[in-house]
Amino acid sequence: MILAAAAAFTGASVQSATGFGFALVLSPALFAAVEPFEAVFALLVLGLVLNLLVLRDAHRAAEGGRVRWDALRPLLAAALPGLAVGAALLALAPKP
Repeated sequence: MILAAAAAFTGASVQSATGFGFALVLSPALFAAVEPFEAVFALLVLGLVLNLLVLRDAHRAAEGGRVRWDALRPLLAAALPGLAVGAALLALAPKP
């Protein structure tokens, strides 16, 4: 578990510096330390918490604390097809 904690710290540092990489750094150590289901759950929860903290800081730094929806709409529109494809692939994946 010490390895997983060190990997979580390193992953958070990498994500804060580059904008991605938390799960990439943490997942190998976490999968070595715990069962796969628990590792995936922990990655999702920790990733969500980390991204909510980043969102809070970004919201504070934004112009007047407001979200620029005009800049965000194209990004959200581009993400929706990928979300649909990912959900469909997950539904079609064989169950263990």
